[in-house]
Amino acid sequence: MSMIQYIHQADPKNEEVKQCWSATDCETFQVRGNNYLEDRIKISSQSSCLQLVNVDLVQRQGSSFDIPHQRISWQKWSFVQRLHTKYRNADQPVTDAPFILVINHMIPGGMNVVLHFRVPNQTQEYGNSTAVKMLRQFMSKEVDDDYRDSKLKIIPTVVEGGWIVKRGVGNKPAIIGTLFWFVIVIVFSN
Repeated sequence: MSMIQYIHQADPKNEEVKQCWSATDCETFQVRGNNYLEDRIKISSQSSCLQLVNVDLVQRQGSSFDIPHQRISWQKWSFVQRLHTKYRNADQPVTDAPFILVINHMIPGGMNVVLHFRVPNQTQEYGNSTAVKMLRQFMSKEVDDDYRDSKLKIIPTVVEGGWIVKRGVGNKPAIIGTLFWFVIVIVFSN
């Protein structure tokens, strides 16, 4: 048994909404420039090719309350299953649903922060970009989990928060597979 708390997208017209999320400005992130290996200069990131479409906060209940969910997208209350149901109810094939990249941050204590990103198809903006082509290859069956673990990076950044929190989190990139304290589950759904 699980309790899911839907975190709504921030509404700039209604500041009273307390539990919300919003996509951050990608230029906040510093990434390697074209000549980084020679000059060690980082530059502001370009805009994201993925669209953040949903965020869920999940607290597990019951006898396994302290163990986070590993297969969030398989739960009937999950965003992915609700999206599939929406397509089925509209008499559209589920395969027509957008391709969703699900990043499940499993936090000790039975919490999950689940991010859902829409991957553009080839007819949409960025759909034929090098980044999206590389992402599709990265998500394909041709690539194994060991490869993914050795390549996927997280760039932690606190956009809004106190100085102590920002300083504590930092902004140094880290490869996910080398972090023992950070578990991430990636689900590819269509």
